[in-house]
Amino acid sequence: MADIWNDLTDAIGKDMAIQEMQKKYLNTHLTLIKPDGEQLVVYYMGYENDGHMFQDQLGTKIKLKHDTQYKLVCEFPERRLFNHKGTAFEFIRKPNRQNRRGICKDNAMIYSPVRRLFGGDNHNWTIHTLVDALNPAYPTCEEAVKMLDSQQNLSVALSSKFMLTQPFTKQKEYYVFYSNVLVGSMKDAVINIKHKLFNQEVLDNLELFKPYKVEF
Repeated sequence: MADIWNDLTDAIGKDMAIQEMQKKYLNTHLTLIKPDGEQLVVYYMGYENDGHMFQDQLGTKIKLKHDTQYKLVCEFPERRLFNHKGTAFEFIRKPNRQNRRGICKDNAMIYSPVRRLFGGDNHNWTIHTLVDALNPAYPTCEEAVKMLDSQQNLSVALSSKFMLTQPFTKQKEYYVFYSNVLVGSMKDAVINIKHKLFNQEVLDNLELFKPYKVEF
């Protein structure tokens, strides 16, 4: 049986692995993989009573013995847009070196590109936000437009790089972002790309905007 704790920490032996787990992963998030393949985002709470303690997004505590058939992985996603509670957010890994390996607020940032335009602070994200960041779901462009038309969404991510937003000027048109950069607008079923530096990125993803017309 593989020693998941030593694999995560590069430690040798149980005692050293326990120390290194608390040093490198305490108060951070990892992905727990059950023997049946089900995956959960969990928060590492430390080692106590002869077991590693975790908590899932429902608040359920999970205790794992050192010898376990469960697996744990720590994989940072690439920089990406994702949808959470009616808003498109962006996940970014901070470039500065960190001692802690698991995902936490010291080494990851989640924010709304739209709110950032108006001086908004970083989103005070929770494990629920992180679950959507690690397991993103994207609607079609047509579905996204309907979501914006319903006024229930501030913004909608179409992919890890593109999103549509509600109007935030007097112009009655939706806006198109590439990551956190405003690149165009959409009105009367026509998408107009105005930021010429991003023409190629749009051309590479024309399928994403179907069935709407894209003009440059």
